Amino acid sequence: GGKELIAAVDPSYIPKSGKKTYGLGRWWSGKDQWTLKGLEISCLSIVDVTAGTAMSLEAVQTPSKEILQAKKQNQVSHYVSIIKKQLPALKAMVKYLVADGYFMKHDFIAPLLHDGLHVITKMRPDANLRYPYNGPKQGGRGRPKAYDGKVDCGNIDKRRIKKFDEDEQVVYYSGIVYSMALKQLVRIVYLQDKQTMRHDIFLCTDTLIKPELIVKYYRLRFQIEFLIRDAKQHCGLEECQ
Repeated sequence: GGKELIAAVDPSYIPKSGKKTYGLGRWWSGKDQWTLKGLEISCLSIVDVTAGTAMSLEAVQTPSKEILQAKKQNQVSHYVSIIKKQLPALKAMVKYLVADGYFMKHDFIAPLLHDGLHVITKMRPDANLRYPYNGPKQGGRGRPKAYDGKVDCGNIDKRRIKKFDEDEQVVYYSGIVYSMALKQLVRIVYLQDKQTMRHDIFLCTDTLIKPELIVKYYRLRFQIEFLIRDAKQHCGLEECQ
């Protein structure tokens, strides 16, 4: 790969009949937008930013919910364990891990951040955010003021979340806010459609990252879908025993 690399992770549903197959359960199918009976794998990949190409690092089958419960795990902790197992290889190559909106969870992001891996993901359109308070310290007893109001995601304060780019369809804003879900400061990119005024919110746990890189890296996450597609269409992933 090139000099600029990021990591990406994405689960994928695999249809499977029968009753005795290891890991058989009901999993989310992005194609069908529904939970279906079958299997699931998690694909961890490295993306070459310059070439715009993903390369598979590891694919791991997700155990059934009953097996996870017996191990005192859940799906999120299982996904974290896959990434932690590969941390020596990942940290030698990348600084950022990109994942879709499902992974916008404290139990997923906090352990990886503790181990030095920043996460880029997508937030809910009505995410619970606060503007950080940067004014003078108040006198007297009690906890110092930390927040300066809640972020209205439908009507952001454009003095604090500032425009940094636009194209024919979207206006891009960015700022540092406090995420109540993650309990920390994050940098967000707020994308607003010029016609519909609908918005999306991307975040990165690294507040020093350039906002245009958050957009670029998150969009490159889709390259992992091509790996999964090729495995299913050309390598027999859905037909193998």
